[in-house]
Amino acid sequence: MVYVGQEIRRAREERGLNQTQLAASVGTGPAAISRIENGRQSPNMETLEKIARALELEVGDLFPKAQASLSFEDPAGEEVLAEQRRQRFLQQAPSEDERVQRLSQIAGIAAGYTDRWHEERGRVEEEGTYPYGKSIEMDQLQEGFFEAITNDGIYPYMIWVLTDNPDVSTIEREACRKLDDALSDMLLEINHMRQVEALNKQRASADVARGLEDLEKTLTRAPREGAS
Repeated sequence: MVYVGQEIRRAREERGLNQTQLAASVGTGPAAISRIENGRQSPNMETLEKIARALELEVGDLFPKAQASLSFEDPAGEEVLAEQRRQRFLQQAPSEDERVQRLSQIAGIAAGYTDRWHEERGRVEEEGTYPYGKSIEMDQLQEGFFEAITNDGIYPYMIWVLTDNPDVSTIEREACRKLDDALSDMLLEINHMRQVEALNKQRASADVARGLEDLEKTLTRAPREGAS
């Protein structure tokens, strides 16, 4: 399945998606996407179908011809960069307690964003209003958050712990899992807001169309009523 993983990665990057965004669309965690892309986990057919839909592909497209070029990226170079970032995090948090505290702190921040967005989505659903690109604003905040924890080495370290199964304590591994879940929840909430926006926009457009139709009928009747 290593070639399938490489093709998934190529298609994901081609669409400008990070692992967390793809994971949210598939309904899994970014660590699972990382394992699949690196050939450490073989996805079942149901997962492949979800990934294909998220990437707007057919399942067959994930099985490229042997002679096809799968990626223009240098996996070795990317691994070096990821290792440099992991080391940066380890320098900033050399003890297990410091790492667990930092991982938990970041998970808490992510959960705070998600809780706030959930409340905002609830108000939008209740009021039936169209929030004019609220999901775009949310997505930009998430992107900035994701970039920050990637550059700080927190995200690469989390992926390393959850995919390479290093010798870390149960407490530290659980902290990584909670961060993994928190990142996925952020993207799921953004996707929910997009769905609410699309539905409310559709309803608003229908209301405007009905209003214009009623106005046209009124204007059409007015001359006849005046003449009588």
